This record gives sequence, C-alpha cells and structure tokens, in this order.
Amino acid sequence: MLFRLRVTVALVFIMALTAGFLGLLARPLTWLEFLPALLAVNLLVVAVLIILTAILGRVYCAALCPLGVFQDIVFWFKKRLRPKQVQFSFLKEAVALRYGILAALFVAWVLGLYFIPALLDPYSIYGRMVTNLLAPLWQQGFNNVATLSSDHALGLLEKYDSVFQGTTAFVVALGYFIILTSLAWRYGRLYCQTICPVGTMLGTVSRFAWLRPHMAADKCIGCGLCERHCRSSCIDVKKHLIDNSRCVLCMECLADCPVKAISYSHAFAAPASGPIPQTAQGPLLSRRTLLLTVGATLGTAVAGLARGENTLAVLAAPQEHPVLPPGASTKQQFFQKCTACQLCISKCPEQVLKPATTEYGMFGTGKPIMDYTRGYCDFNCNLCSSICPSQAIGSLALQAKQTKKIGVANYDFHQCLINKENVVCGNCAIHCPTGAITMGDFNGKKLPRINESKCIGCGSCEYHCPATPKAMRVEGK
Repeated sequence: MLFRLRVTVALVFIMALTAGFLGLLARPLTWLEFLPALLAVNLLVVAVLIILTAILGRVYCAALCPLGVFQDIVFWFKKRLRPKQVQFSFLKEAVALRYGILAALFVAWVLGLYFIPALLDPYSIYGRMVTNLLAPLWQQGFNNVATLSSDHALGLLEKYDSVFQGTTAFVVALGYFIILTSLAWRYGRLYCQTICPVGTMLGTVSRFAWLRPHMAADKCIGCGLCERHCRSSCIDVKKHLIDNSRCVLCMECLADCPVKAISYSHAFAAPASGPIPQTAQGPLLSRRTLLLTVGATLGTAVAGLARGENTLAVLAAPQEHPVLPPGASTKQQFFQKCTACQLCISKCPEQVLKPATTEYGMFGTGKPIMDYTRGYCDFNCNLCSSICPSQAIGSLALQAKQTKKIGVANYDFHQCLINKENVVCGNCAIHCPTGAITMGDFNGKKLPRINESKCIGCGSCEYHCPATPKAMRVEGK
C-alpha cells in the first residue's frame, strides 16, 4: 500500500515537473524544491519540508526530488532487464564524506563560489538534463508528428521553434546523465545517500523522524531480500538495523518482506511482534549535531545572501557588461540565487535566453544570459520572472517589466547598411517597442538616433538589424 502510494506520487510529480520544462505546463511545481526555496528565502516551503522530514522521514527524496525519482526509474529498468544483478548489501554510513561535502559547499558559499553548490543541487541537475537532452528530442518528435499531420491536411499542431542550447550545455547535461545513470544502475541511490547536499541535510533531520521503517527481530527470518533490494544500502539484516538518515523511503522493503517483519511506525513505540533492537534505535549523530547542521545550513544561506559585492565572483567574469534577464537586480544577487536549472531558458517563448558559456566567466557557466542573435525580449512577456523558483529572476508585473532597464543599445555608424551600402533600412526604429530609436537626417541620410532614457535593452533592434556585424549592440547596464 505505502509502496504503491509512494510510486504514484513520485511518478505524478516527476511527470508534472518534466512537462513544465518541456513547455506543456504553464506553472511547473518548482516552488516545492528545497534549495531554490532556500535561496528564495521561501521560509514557509523550507519549514514545511523540514517538518515533514521530522515527522515522516525523507519524503522529499522519496517523491518530490526529480533526480531521486529519475534514479529510481533507472533502477526499475535494471530490475526488469538484469534482475540477477540486483545484489545490494549493507554499507556503513560514510559520515566523513557526507558531511565533508556539505562543509565544503558551505565554505564555497561563504567565499562567493555560488556555482559549486549549484553543481550538486539535484533539482538543477535534473532541469539541465531535461532542457538540453530531453527537450530537443521531444521537440523534434513533436515537429515530425506536426509535419505528418500537415501532410494529411489536418494542420492541427503548431511546431516548436527548436533551438540548440549550445555544445557546452549539451556536454555538461550529457555528462550528468551518463554519470548518474551509471551510478543508479550499479549502486542505486548512492548519489542521494552519500553525495547530495540536500540529502545530507534532510538525512540529518530524518535520523530523528517520528515515523520510521523498523525491523522486528522476532519476525525476521533472515532471508535478506530487503537488504539485497535496498537501493540505499542502509538495511543490515544481521543486526536488524535500518539507517534512517540514508533511507529514502522507497517502501520496497515493506512490499518485498515475505513475513511482514518491516513496518513503518512510530519511532518510540515497539511493534506488537517484539522489541526493536537498540542498534536500530540509536542515532549515529547526536541531536546537538542535528541542530548544528540545520543551523549551519540556514545561517550560511542567510550570511551568503546578506553579503555585499564579492571580489571572487566579479573577477571571474570576463565580459564587462553582460545582459541579465529582466528581474535580476544585480549580478551579485543573480549569482547568489541562480542554480542554473535553466527552467527560464526552456520556457522563454522568444528563445532569447541561453545557457552562458564564458560570458559570466567560469563561475557563471550554465546560468541564463540574454543572447540577441537568437531572439529579443518580448515587450509583452514576463514569463521568466514569474517562474524562477529561487527568485534569481525576481517577480515583475508586466507593467514594471516593460519599464525595467536591463541594458542600453549602442549604435555603430560604420557598420550600418544605410552608411555602408546606402540602402533604406530603419529596422531598428520600426521594431523598437518603446520608441527609443528614431530616424534623423545626417548628411542627407536617415540614420538611427537612440534616446537612452527610453531604451530598456530589450534587444529588438539588435535582433532585427540586418548588418553583419550588427550595427546595433545591447550592453548590460
């Protein structure tokens, strides 16, 4: 019952989240993700997830984390294709490794190396894989169906404007996919119970969860089925022990046990079948460690968000004036909060957002940046500011977005076709939504003039400029 319920919730959630990245849902459930909620200072969501973990255990990892569910899907295929290779065994918790990674991420955050925590955030990793690997396949497949429909005079489907997000983004996403698929195929939820910082933080709380899986020593027949199938390698049949800090509540042990020796029950109530051994009751870390871990997590996030201009982050950016998405107040704030999940990139209707490669420097690889060679920021669109789960792109009402200055256009007289080839153009003025560009007389020619007070840096002029190189260039403010 619990196993089926967990699987159902997990599948519904990952399908909804994936559909959001693919553009099939207007409002994906990204606000439920732990790290983006923490960065957005969405204390209600963070508190709810921590309280749920304290009561039920790692339900977030079981059903709400898309990367965790992805690993379960890989493991499901292995069970169907290679059932004899499903041979897990109990492994002691790698305490030093788990908390060493968490401590290193805290230090990186304080130093301003915000891209390092984002590299291990499970939600962001899944977002990059969907945006750069699955979305192009989905779009191409859908376009093929639309073409087939058009060939049969139906014409009911509108094709996607499929855009390749770049070699760097593709290679990074492919690397994540290969590594995580290999780990999940061979070691189950190894990433979740050893490497993932969110798993370590929530695992610290789940050590003391009110409800936990328990093994009744007097009912267990020692068949070892639960241990062999435990994807977190946290069940020790010989000692009748379940390490609740690493248990991701897949509930498969409850479903597989032939004598129902495993129950999901109150942590302090011994089951009717017999007492729980002390080895299964005693936490590996003290409650003091729990409080220190939670306090360090929240304190480091608050300290990082409250920091002023960070030297490391600024020195790492080679492009002097990159154009940030509308809603990003400063580059520092944007770097602090953006996890490079690339949801805004996948949802941008004009495809003006792309994953940065070197524009922000090494510290900003994968974060969204405006690229006016691909499109321009639609004057009547504020979608990216309404869906960012970490508030790196702050919420903007449409009217506020239409006056938000994200950059300014610069005119290169020497590249303009009117000057070079004596043609009649004026594309920049025609397509300027704010009227910042007008055409004025100069030596008998109609040339563009820019009113910088009206220019918001939407990039429409640069995108529509027919010159190569462009006569109109937008730089960040």
